[in-house]
Amino acid sequence: VERSDIRILGPGATIRQFTRGRKVLWAYGQSGIEVDGLTLVGTLNGEIFEGHALYFENCQKTVIKNCTIVDAEADAIKIKADGGPSTDHVIQNCTILDYGGQGILISADSGDLQNNRVSNVRIDSVVIDKATTLTFDPVFAGHGIYLSYVKDVTISNCTLKAVLVQGIQIEDGEGHTVVDCVLQGKVANSQRGHGVTCSGKDCSFSRLLVTGFNVGGGAGIRFSGARNCVLSDSTISDSESHDVVLLDASSCTVANCVMGGAFVENSNKVLWQSNELQGGLPSFRLRQSDDVVVTQGEVSGMTQQGIRAEGCKRLYIQEIGVFDNGAEAGGGNGIGIYFTNCNEIPCEDCVVADSIVCDSGNGYQGEAYRDEGLRNRFERNRYTGSIIIAPTGVQRDNERVERCESQG
Repeated sequence: VERSDIRILGPGATIRQFTRGRKVLWAYGQSGIEVDGLTLVGTLNGEIFEGHALYFENCQKTVIKNCTIVDAEADAIKIKADGGPSTDHVIQNCTILDYGGQGILISADSGDLQNNRVSNVRIDSVVIDKATTLTFDPVFAGHGIYLSYVKDVTISNCTLKAVLVQGIQIEDGEGHTVVDCVLQGKVANSQRGHGVTCSGKDCSFSRLLVTGFNVGGGAGIRFSGARNCVLSDSTISDSESHDVVLLDASSCTVANCVMGGAFVENSNKVLWQSNELQGGLPSFRLRQSDDVVVTQGEVSGMTQQGIRAEGCKRLYIQEIGVFDNGAEAGGGNGIGIYFTNCNEIPCEDCVVADSIVCDSGNGYQGEAYRDEGLRNRFERNRYTGSIIIAPTGVQRDNERVERCESQG
């Protein structure tokens, strides 16, 4: 394509068997291209990974809508900056079935993020299904939507099914919004896959339904190195490792979500608010994380401990319900909240306050609270069973009861 403001309109039109490294449309340095209503059918065979269906490089104001792309050898839709700007794109009402690379790839070189080379992209009402006809496991990639070193992308009302690696992969970048999307598992293979994984900053994820990422150690939502990101009002279930994982995250918030279990490691300044953890994993686990606030919400049905904190500092647990945990710990051996060491580093200056901790140990009155750290406090709580306080710990104004009335 060598000119701007081109419209490619194809309701009912089909282009078949684009193959062996060829692209149906490759536009470079153009503005105002619109592709509407095309059906593109490739010859995906698991051997060639160069045949993108739609490829826009250093373009602006591109619109792709009402298209169906099947069996692209590499990426079904690729938008890239390579030394020039690439801004203001829309992908809407499209269906992508099987691909050898990514369903949608939006990328720039790492140095381009500061220069705002790729920004302001809207992806709306797109369906991506990896497993419709796939008979091989490509080693090239397999993400549903992959954002790499770009800014201000909005993904809304999308459905991603059976993706091979990540449903949505955000590599660095900033200012992204993902809202009202459904992500459903992946086909069986040896690769680790997560529903959403993010290493960017200032990103927002809300009203998501994420389920079935249960092969290869997958998590539903994984913030890895994320900064100032928010996950809210979402339901995450049936993951193999944990439904929500925060690893090396900073200043992130998880609020008003329902999930099975969660893991927070090497993270700081995390707000965990009004979440419901419904169990099935050993514990809600926090490891070597500092300045974390866990407030409101519930933790129930964990097989060992309700909340297990290892080597954390200034962990503050307040106004939370911890019920019916420790089903596999043996009679009387379950623990509601457990402060323990990690690599000989104790939990220090942590607080449990104004909370209810009941029935730890599969109906037995096990330990509500065990403290093996330094200067930790257990204050103004209601609990069943027993509590164990470390020599430097403090327990004050707590009430031991036979049963918590909130359990019915």
